[in-house]
Formats: sequence, C-alpha cells, structure tokens
Amino acid sequence: MAWFSILMPWDKLPDPDAFYHATMAKLTWKSGPVTSFPWLDLTSLGSHFADQHFLFHVIQSPFVALLGLTQGSSVSSLLLATLSLLGLAFVFYRLRLKPFWLWPILLALSNPFSTRMVLGKASPLAVLLWMIGLAAVINSSPWIIFTVSFLFALTHGGWIILPGSILILIVGQALHHKAIDNQSWFASIKSANWTALLSSLLGIASGILIHPGRSELLSLLWVQVIKIGVLTPQNILPMGIEWEAASPGAFIAMTSVFGIILLLIVPGLIFARNSQIRDRMKLIVSLSFLIAVLVALTFKSSRFAEYLQPALAVWTAALAQLVDWKKLFAWLQMEESRLFKYLVPGVIAIATLLVLANSVAQGYSSLHSKPEFKDDQYLAATQAISNQAKKGDRVFHSQWDEFPVLFSRNQDLKYVAGLDPNFFY
Repeated sequence: MAWFSILMPWDKLPDPDAFYHATMAKLTWKSGPVTSFPWLDLTSLGSHFADQHFLFHVIQSPFVALLGLTQGSSVSSLLLATLSLLGLAFVFYRLRLKPFWLWPILLALSNPFSTRMVLGKASPLAVLLWMIGLAAVINSSPWIIFTVSFLFALTHGGWIILPGSILILIVGQALHHKAIDNQSWFASIKSANWTALLSSLLGIASGILIHPGRSELLSLLWVQVIKIGVLTPQNILPMGIEWEAASPGAFIAMTSVFGIILLLIVPGLIFARNSQIRDRMKLIVSLSFLIAVLVALTFKSSRFAEYLQPALAVWTAALAQLVDWKKLFAWLQMEESRLFKYLVPGVIAIATLLVLANSVAQGYSSLHSKPEFKDDQYLAATQAISNQAKKGDRVFHSQWDEFPVLFSRNQDLKYVAGLDPNFFY
C-alpha cells in the first residue's frame, strides 16, 4: 500500500479513462446500473451499450460518492491494487512457489504491471480474478473457477481471456500427459482437467445472465476482442498507445527482473533437484503454452502485458523451484579465485538492481511527468460551455481522449467520440 501510494499521482488521474470510470461509478451510485449511453450517440455506443466494467463501477461507487471524483478514484485504485497484490501473494502460496512473498514484490516493481494497477481502471480486479482462476485449474478447484468466472463476466468485457487461458492450460496438461507420462493420446486428452473449462463457461454464462447489459455483451465482445483486439484495423481507427504492438526493446523491459532470473535458471538446471522435477513439470509445461500465446498477443498489443507479467512470474517461480541455488552460486563464485568469488554474484546483484530501478523510474515517470488530466483539466472551457449550452446540446471536440474529462464535467450534454477505439465506429 505504501509503494502504490508513492506511485499514485494524487493531484490528477493518470489516465483519461479513469474519469469515465469514476463518472460511471457516480451515476451507478445515484441511479443504479447504466443501461444506455446517450452521451456518445454518434458512435456504436449510441445503439449498442453494455457497462462492461459493471462490478468495478459498483465497487468504486461509494468511494466516488464520499470522496469526490479524483480522490474517490485514487483511493479505490490504491485499495484494489493492494488487494490484488495480496491475492497474488496467496496464489504463489497455494502453488507452493517459495518464497511466496518475493514474486508479488517483484511484480509490484515491474512496469507496466505496476502502473496499470493504479490507473483507475478495472485491471487490478481483472488480473486478480484471472490469476485465481488459473491457480484453481492447477489445484483442481471447480467451484473457485466458477466463482471467479462469474465475477469476471461482471467485471470486464474481455472475459473470454479467462476460459481461453484455461483451455490453453488444459491443452498443455494433455501434452504433458502424452510427452512426460507416456500416456496414449486418448488417455492424455481424457485425463486433462476439462471440468475446469466447463466450470468457467458456466460461471461466465451465469455472470452474463444477471448482467444489466446482457443483451449487448456478446456483440461488444465480438467488436472489442475480435474486430479490434485480434484484427486491429490501425489503418482505419486512431488506436491508443496501449493498443500498439510491443517493440523488442519494450518486450525485454516487460520481462524485467524475471528475465535475469530465467538466465540464471538455464545453467541452474544443471543443479536441478530431482525431487522437484516431476512435482513441478506439469505446471511448467502447461504454463509454457499460455506464456507463448501471451507473448504473441503482447507483440500484437502492449495492453496484454498486464496478463503476461504475472503469468511469467508464476512460470519463473515454478522453474526456480527446480534449482539448487546454493550449489549454483557456489559454482558461479569459482571459490578458488577470490576475484570470481565476488565478481559474478556482484554483477548479478548490480544488474538486478539496475533493471528494477529502471523499471520503477519508467513507471513513476509515466504517471507523474505528463501534464494532462489534472483536477482542473478543461475546467474553464467546460464551465463556459455549461453556462451557455442547453441539455442535449452537442460539444464538438477534436480528440477521443478528451471525452472522459468532458463527460465527467457535464452529463447533460452529448459528445462526438471517445473511449476505446471500437467506439469510433
């Protein structure tokens, strides 16, 4: 909580969408679920709207009602980020990935995971539910999978990522049974945890059925995940930065300290502890396929980093359990030479600290250096407009990311376009 408090820019909201979420939370607190969106009637939201972050807005609503738009959003983000990190620590604990407290700390220092936790969006809640769902697949807990899938459908419009990830894990399990346990293809497929996928689909379906915008959720998913997330028509729509593909340099930065640990694990497997290999191999193999898919998606769109980084942390932690670290460092120190005894561990320690420091600096700078979206953003202009405009008048503005701020200032007027790119249609 102390770390996220430092990371949080308290004099502004760090992302324009945070104004939208806080305003939706305020409207939900005041009038109940928002089931139509007349404020962007010229876009696809005019005829097809579902509050795809409904549960997040419900959770955020008392904070906004009591503390105001900016402070309510910031305080709720702080608490959700802390809750998410605690939940992730519990996931590492349940998966017996030691030391269970270290891996979430490294995640909290990794950008962009750390920054996305405090953007005023549903990311902390979505990532937490997703990770609990994956852990429940590994530990074979169908009721937990059903519950988190149910909550995910109410929390995030991209809920398909949870059953999709579970399916990838199941495929990985089946291939593990075939390659490692030497089972037949039929037995490998049959013994995979298909109950987990069924539990997730039932949970998703139940969440959709009670969602206030259930009639539009599937069409919204088709546009946002398939037509935008997968097909990504960048030559047609102006995409936000997070929709851009991750460059090789940005991807290396995303791996952060986990990349250094993986480099150590490669020679460390020479000193692998045989008692751990069979116990951990199923988790490692099944997660490998999920990591591969998330890497591909991240190279297509940087926004998938918030899922890639925690999955990479679990995979790295599972691999780390195989290594006898005392033997590895004794080998690296080359004790017959005083120079090498301290040089190699020193280089590793300095490199790790530099990577973490760079990650922290980039995250902090990205949240604090931008002048946009302070409390008084467009305040004079919106006051002048509100003094002259009648209810239902349209405000013409030039940038899509201006909409959430304008919307937060006045909900009696209509606007041109805004929010995610699919709403430019």
